[in-house]
Amino acid sequence: MKMRLALFLLLFLSGISAKAATYTATATHLTMHVGDPLPPLIFKMSSYSGTYASLFKGQPKLSTSATSSAPAGNYPIRISAGSMATVNRADSLTFVEGTLSIIPADGIGARLTNNIVYPPGFTSAAAFAIIDVTHNPIANLVGDGTTDNTAGLQKLFAFDRGSAESKVSTSVSGNIYTVTQISGSVFTGLAPGSPIRIAGGLYTIAAVIDPQHLTLTTNPGALANVSARLSPNVVSTNGTTVTAISGPTFAALKPNFSLQIGSAFYKVASVTDATHLELTTAAPPLKNVNMFYGAGAGGQLGAFPMFLYFPPGVYLASDTIIPYGNYWSIFGAGAQTSIIKLAPNSPAFNTGTTPVQFFSPLSVNKNDNFHIFIENIGFESGVGNPSAEIFTTQVNNIGAVRNVQIWSDDSNCVNALNIRRAYPGPGMMRNVAAYGCQNGIYSNQQEYSFTFEDITLEGQTVAGIGSTNMKFSIRHLLSDNSVPALQAELFHANTTIIDSELFGDNSSGIGLQNGKERGQPGCHLYTRNVKVTGYATSEADYCVVPAKMYKGDLTETWSGEAQTVFDQSATPGSLHLPESETPQPNDPDPRTWTMLGSSVSTWAATIAGSKSPTVYAPPGQYGGRGSFDITVPDTVNHLQFFTAVPTPGRTFFINLNVAGSSKTPLIIEGCPNTSCNINHTGSRTLVLIDDNTYNYAAAPGAGNLYLDDAILGANNNPGNTVTFYPNQHIWARQLDQEQARADQITCNGCTLWMLGYKTEHNGTDLVATNAQIEIFGFFFYKLTTAAPDSTTMKITDSNLFATGYENINIAGYGAPNWVIETRNGSTSRLAAPGVNSPQHLHVFYSYGGKKAAVNSVRKIHDTITSF
Repeated sequence: MKMRLALFLLLFLSGISAKAATYTATATHLTMHVGDPLPPLIFKMSSYSGTYASLFKGQPKLSTSATSSAPAGNYPIRISAGSMATVNRADSLTFVEGTLSIIPADGIGARLTNNIVYPPGFTSAAAFAIIDVTHNPIANLVGDGTTDNTAGLQKLFAFDRGSAESKVSTSVSGNIYTVTQISGSVFTGLAPGSPIRIAGGLYTIAAVIDPQHLTLTTNPGALANVSARLSPNVVSTNGTTVTAISGPTFAALKPNFSLQIGSAFYKVASVTDATHLELTTAAPPLKNVNMFYGAGAGGQLGAFPMFLYFPPGVYLASDTIIPYGNYWSIFGAGAQTSIIKLAPNSPAFNTGTTPVQFFSPLSVNKNDNFHIFIENIGFESGVGNPSAEIFTTQVNNIGAVRNVQIWSDDSNCVNALNIRRAYPGPGMMRNVAAYGCQNGIYSNQQEYSFTFEDITLEGQTVAGIGSTNMKFSIRHLLSDNSVPALQAELFHANTTIIDSELFGDNSSGIGLQNGKERGQPGCHLYTRNVKVTGYATSEADYCVVPAKMYKGDLTETWSGEAQTVFDQSATPGSLHLPESETPQPNDPDPRTWTMLGSSVSTWAATIAGSKSPTVYAPPGQYGGRGSFDITVPDTVNHLQFFTAVPTPGRTFFINLNVAGSSKTPLIIEGCPNTSCNINHTGSRTLVLIDDNTYNYAAAPGAGNLYLDDAILGANNNPGNTVTFYPNQHIWARQLDQEQARADQITCNGCTLWMLGYKTEHNGTDLVATNAQIEIFGFFFYKLTTAAPDSTTMKITDSNLFATGYENINIAGYGAPNWVIETRNGSTSRLAAPGVNSPQHLHVFYSYGGKKAAVNSVRKIHDTITSF
């Protein structure tokens, strides 16, 4: 007995359990193309109970002999203990190598870039809003991969996103730079060393003299009656009472004013005094949290936009990071060069079954997340964060995620890219790669829609893409998974996948699963030109009755019925219009670029006289009043505005005249929001990327047009229909048209190819005459009672292929017709199923144009099994 007790005590004291276990770490199989950067080498643990930290220390070491220049072939991914060990010394670890398959380059999947260099002045001009996260007055982050930057990140993302506002003037007397409050919040409560933004410039407070006066550490120049943003309030709550700990006084707040405290929203009941107020509803007990003000917290109209630059480095954080409001942009130095990383074993991300968002944008009004851009950066989750949703996006109308890599070191998280916030989209994602997690991409929202192009999803454990009711238009997807590349369900799910490749490692699995096995009529999936290997079933469509199974490559498939007005005797299918990739800039050394000044009035002369083919405006706000005509010479090939916005209260229009005939496309990128009129009269090809224009006007003879996350008619421009002309070819990815009282697009003899088309309001969504048109995924959103005999699309003697969805939230808002078609003088209609509820247009086809395509693609009838 004594010997047994001694043995038990020995085992207990030495940390050795009497019951040993063996755990296996397996390197994940990965695929890349020749010339791509190496993907992150990740692993997956065999099943275990408890947290990662309770069982393991450190993590394994993974390596491969492959390089980005290696020829096609299979290369081992070696895995060894590295820093990993078991907490219980009786337990043991085994390691299983994986394989990295390098395949010939084919233009499919994410093509990530690193080591991006920006032009001079990108972060150094004080008059602009860009903030280098490592050198600024707010919080200096450290990108060493070990310093916890949580507090600093929260400060950076919160500053002037709904903080108090004042109107101020500035004066300079020698080395004393004085700011005088004219109206709005007074300066009581501000502290020396805290930041203040004045007219877009970021400054540091030297001293607070009195409630109406303070001094700065640097010279702002002489400014009159300009806007200033003060530091946000830090508060504590007790029931309905809010107490200011620091920041501006509450004197400017009024009853019913909206507040955001922490991550919840409240309204002011009354202001007690300068540092106390009452809410209309009680808040949970909170200490030292940020409080943001009303419309500013939602970033209405982007009065104070935010631009952050992350230099190369790994920026570690251990809690949720919340960018507030809208009109903000993040720039990094590359998808694998600048990384925001969730620290290993972060307690907040070990909740069990409740997902927790790591990078978590938040707005007040849910669908006003306008003008949000995340570019050239990576998001990583360290080991032991099973509840994490690594990256959440919530863009609306104009916004994009570009050149972004997301991954989990141990593959164990909920979602890599999360689109569960109401109401996401429309938005664009291009060159995005996700590795590990249950889902690479997941959304459970009904509206709006997202467009994906050049996407890589690998190593997921539930699905590459999980969609419950969402609308996805996808091209150039590369999926390497043993689970389905797509798992879509419920009535409103509408998915289009074209020109993609799916690699499976599941001899009994399904590549694309549309609906649940029990049968779920209504949801829709369209595929074309999808290569599928390694799955027993390429596509299982349970959203039709009877369900259909497809094997082999997917030449062209769709759920539901193909509908037409005149072509019942023809074989239904797409038109196979020419597909052309969006031209990308071919910029010279950034040090040679021409920089625009802070006043729009100087831009015409600067652009006309530029010696560089690339002209840029640093990110920020720009002032001016009136209308400015700018003719872009053929010697300028790229106008890069870095998602700039007008200065608050300054209304100007930039009339960009593209009249040249150069064979080199002109790329206009991030033109100041809703301030650009594009006049396209010359034969030069035009490329619009991330542009929310006030209007686009072409003329007969205008050159070809590429659209990549664009609005060609802002919703504050009610009357203009966008018109395309004969011989004009348009390739549109994520086009959002919202003219309030006009037909959205008229195509007179043009050739129009679209991936992801969203409209809002009740004009006709497409009017076409003698045209060639393909629409791969649309989302038509009707906002008022439809006129009698109105239609979503009206075509005359044209070829049209379309697949998509009409959203009808209120009975009677739907158009009574899908299509009104006139052919050779005879008019007929394809009636919609109704006007009271949402509906899919599975496939519409018409071959009535003078250049009617010979449709060589058929549904794969010989590989369909019904049951």
